[in-house]
Amino acid sequence: MRKKGLGGSGTDSGSVTGSGTAEIGSVGVNAGGKVNIGTKQNIAVGTPQIAVIDSKVSNGLDKKSAADIIVRKIGGFRRCYERALKSDADLRGKIIFEISIGDQGQVVNVRFVEDTLRTKEVTECIKSILQRLIFKRSGSEIALLRNTLVLEPQQ
Repeated sequence: MRKKGLGGSGTDSGSVTGSGTAEIGSVGVNAGGKVNIGTKQNIAVGTPQIAVIDSKVSNGLDKKSAADIIVRKIGGFRRCYERALKSDADLRGKIIFEISIGDQGQVVNVRFVEDTLRTKEVTECIKSILQRLIFKRSGSEIALLRNTLVLEPQQ
């Protein structure tokens, strides 16, 4: 006894050989062939450059100490910027921020004076870092710190 296989013939043992088109209703399905999905490529992204410039302080805030605190956070600022660079590799600009600091050294307000990046993702990320800072200071009045960040992709 012989059984008819799809596009070929078979025997009682259940083996099926052959090639061709199997029809499912009025839809034909061709078997075989290769699909080229390309090759995996790693894109090297260099470390973006971030410069902290133009520190200005007031009301009992030590300029060097405040600048040191900001400089120690460059790694965090860089991570904020790197995430945005994945969407726009040419993103570059300048962010000027002003921090209001309370009498215990806590940040009470962060304000962006200028933002030429115009990327809310980056400014919100940087703001969240700045809001957690604690500064050493003397005096009971609100102190102000103003800094400029210059952000550029690696050349």
